[in-house]
Amino acid sequence: MSNQNGFVIENGVLTKYRGSGGDLVIPEGVTSIGGGWYWGVFKDCRGLTSVSVPKGVTKIGSQAFFGCSSLTNITIPEGVTEIGSYAFHQCRSLTDITLPESVTKIGVWAFSDCSSLRSVKISDGVLSIGDHAFWNCGSLTGVTLPAHVISIGEKAFSSCRNLEKITIPARVTSIGEKAFSGCEKLEEVTINGAIENLQNNIFGNCNSLRIVKITGKVRGLNRTFSGIKSLETVLLPEGLETIQEGEFSECASLTDITIPEGVTEIGSYAFYQCRSLKSVTLPASLARIGVSAFFRCKSLTSITIPESVMRIDDSFGFCRNLTSITIPASVTYIHNEAFSDCKKLTIRAPAGSHAAWYARSYGIRFEAI
Repeated sequence: MSNQNGFVIENGVLTKYRGSGGDLVIPEGVTSIGGGWYWGVFKDCRGLTSVSVPKGVTKIGSQAFFGCSSLTNITIPEGVTEIGSYAFHQCRSLTDITLPESVTKIGVWAFSDCSSLRSVKISDGVLSIGDHAFWNCGSLTGVTLPAHVISIGEKAFSSCRNLEKITIPARVTSIGEKAFSGCEKLEEVTINGAIENLQNNIFGNCNSLRIVKITGKVRGLNRTFSGIKSLETVLLPEGLETIQEGEFSECASLTDITIPEGVTEIGSYAFYQCRSLKSVTLPASLARIGVSAFFRCKSLTSITIPESVMRIDDSFGFCRNLTSITIPASVTYIHNEAFSDCKKLTIRAPAGSHAAWYARSYGIRFEAI
């Protein structure tokens, strides 16, 4: 064990710092800043202003710079492979960070609550971004995620209030719950990843989100965009199989939607109270439209039901500007309140079809096709 200018070093591991801070250069020969049993090497060293990490260091351990509130600059060399959990938590004077290509893992809470952090360069080597890694980095306006990243943890960028745009790379297979929740200025999201199901509330309370483009291999949505009233435009991907219950409910600014070929089900309340929704295109693959799927879509004027659908539940109630619905002969059941309070409606359907009988029975205008 050696003690050099307040640095306590044991077998290459910097285990403790006993100095007062300032501008520090960590001695050559150090291979790890903490790690194992040693954590919090510089924890709460409020006099620390800058750090130069030497070549040869491979790991910045857990809580290494936790609470170093005056730290403005740190140089991390090539060779470092891991940023440990809480490594820079509450470094509230840190304004930018560049991670070398060697870094593959960013631990949980690693840069959380770094309130002055404006710029982050995440290296292409990073494969995983841990839970809460950049939580509450309120000054962060933009971040480029590397092409090789596979997973983005729970609340990884939550409460980054000034983040405006994000692109999810093609290799991402997992995005944790609430990963971008509370990003109040986030306006545009592009998802290129191959994700089985997008989780609930990934973008919760993103009250400025207007544009979503999903181009990756996403098979299911799980209330990912429910209640985002600012959402105007959504591009859904090929390969999507189902739109879950309540997925776009109360997206009050959504104006049009094209459901891609391959989707077999639109869940109950999927577009509930989408008050600005004017245009809906349904695919030939669609088999079921759930209860109240388009309830109170008061701007919807016309819709065509594909021949793959055999029943219509009470899906279009209070669509008061719905003037035309085209129903194929394949539909053999229509709920008695399917079109409740749709007073402007004309049903277009083949003569002799169940829809024709329904129109006569319920006093709805009919046009044979």
